[in-house]
Amino acid sequence: MRTRRALLTLLVALPLLGGCLGRALPVPPPTATIQSITQCPMLDCPEGGLVVTLTGTANARALVTALDEEAPRGPDGEYLSGVAMANELGRWSITLAPRQFTPGTVSAVQPGHSIRVFQVTPDGDASSSFYVSVPRM
Repeated sequence: MRTRRALLTLLVALPLLGGCLGRALPVPPPTATIQSITQCPMLDCPEGGLVVTLTGTANARALVTALDEEAPRGPDGEYLSGVAMANELGRWSITLAPRQFTPGTVSAVQPGHSIRVFQVTPDGDASSSFYVSVPRM
């Protein structure tokens, strides 16, 4: 009787343990390409800068973040960044436009910058980063 009970317990526990013991695959980074690049108007960007639109694919309904770690940061250390939610097909689009953090300080994408792109799935799993280089003009 004890052997049957132990066997039954083991048969019930194995599928539950298998889920815990199995290794989850890492979340791949989203794909990202530069869709368009336009010059920032001189009034908005006295030191020059670009408006960059990125598009790509990610997991459905994932939050995709694009950030320029090379652009000047804001007073609280914030990056020039953008966030979008991928649609049901995984498509997304983000435009990184210049941002004035304080009077006289404009953060803008510049030629040669690398833009970091990553995704966070609806389950909260983050991907590794993918980098897109802004061409020098």
